Amino acid sequence: MVAFLDAMCFVDREQQQPNNPLAGMMPGGGSSLPKLLQTWGVVFDNTKVAADLSFTKEISFGQRQRPQPMPTFLFINPDGINTQDALTAQLDNLLFAEAGVFSGTPATGLQQTVLLHTTKKSELVDGMTAQFSAQQTMDNFKASGTEYPLAIRLKGKFKTAFPEGKPATELNPDDKEKKDEKKPADNSLKESQQESVVILVGDVDFLNDNFAFDPGMLQMGIANPINGNMALAQNMIEQLAGDVNLVGTRSRGALRRPFTVVQKMQAEAEEQYRERIRKLNESLQETQRQLGELQAKKEAGQKLILSPEQQVKIAEFQKKQRDVQRELRDVRKNLRQDIESLENKLKWANIGAVPGLVIAAGLSMFFIRKQRTKAQ
Repeated sequence: MVAFLDAMCFVDREQQQPNNPLAGMMPGGGSSLPKLLQTWGVVFDNTKVAADLSFTKEISFGQRQRPQPMPTFLFINPDGINTQDALTAQLDNLLFAEAGVFSGTPATGLQQTVLLHTTKKSELVDGMTAQFSAQQTMDNFKASGTEYPLAIRLKGKFKTAFPEGKPATELNPDDKEKKDEKKPADNSLKESQQESVVILVGDVDFLNDNFAFDPGMLQMGIANPINGNMALAQNMIEQLAGDVNLVGTRSRGALRRPFTVVQKMQAEAEEQYRERIRKLNESLQETQRQLGELQAKKEAGQKLILSPEQQVKIAEFQKKQRDVQRELRDVRKNLRQDIESLENKLKWANIGAVPGLVIAAGLSMFFIRKQRTKAQ
């Protein structure tokens, strides 16, 4: 079995109310299999979503909206992919949105393999907070140092989640004959006779067309993959169907390789932003506290009038706030310039350097053969 669960389904908002222009602001739904997961020793909290700075990019949900970091949208690179497993070995670029994570210890007789996971620069955040305030998630981000499983595979003999057998049927109080009937013997299976496999994924959104294919090409009826999302789903189905030989061909569907160096560079810069923003917020709270104390000391008839001391405090804070905001803008500007410079260097290395090496190798071989010919 392959089961796609979700802590906060992003696409569920618009599908529930397709004609509502505010549907995008409605909370997404969650899903889990508590009865089965409890029996298997697996925990899936559908109130928390994973945020990871190593997999974060700046994205925009509209043409007029300014791109902003979305830590709960995971652009998963090889750092979060199990490259030792045939199912995920050749995947290098996935996109999960507001995904949940798995924890717990598998029940006796079950073996767990982590297929996808976060990096140590990740944390679990409240689903509602992450959904409505990405900036707050960034400002309050604190790396947990834990790699959270995003997709796992369980293998072994599974025990039933209904050890008491078939649930009892509710009887009509007036039906005395059925009450007196002897309960039939419970012959239900308590444990699978053969080893089985269950794959659990903490996200459903990655199956949606808009997360897996180029939206512009989809409008023309062409499914052009932009990552390995569909290859991952196909690999799962084909592996469980028993045809392991096709897994390798499907997993080559990831056509766009991520710039992992750029993502790490951006994550480091975002850490600097968070520290400065945190200090600014602390300064703001301290100033507000001091203003409150000054206000409390004033006479009853002077509550609405600012004293010279308060005016000086406000002016100092406003100047400090402007200075910090200007500094943040400068750092972000430098960050973008560094990222663009690095991307350009990588592009030119692929476009110019590699063909140049091939040409140089070809010329070298040509001159070597020419010298050998003259020698003969």
